[in-house]
Amino acid sequence: ASASHDSRLRIWNYDTSVLIRTINANSSLYSIKYIADQDLIAVGCTDMSIKIWNYTSGSLVYQYIQHTGTVR
Repeated sequence: ASASHDSRLRIWNYDTSVLIRTINANSSLYSIKYIADQDLIAVGCTDMSIKIWNYTSGSLVYQYIQHTGTVR
């Protein structure tokens, strides 16, 4: 996966380097962490939120919005 300042989380096939899914996070993305055993990706955003996405379905699972700064 890759995260960028264009607010897009991109999910890639590791073996083929083919783009599988693009998720619009509606905020610039700063950091990324896999939670592979649950098919989840957590991203830290410049809008001071943490968003957890299911990378198989592309759905937002959880959003923590009470952080006090950019999540690195």
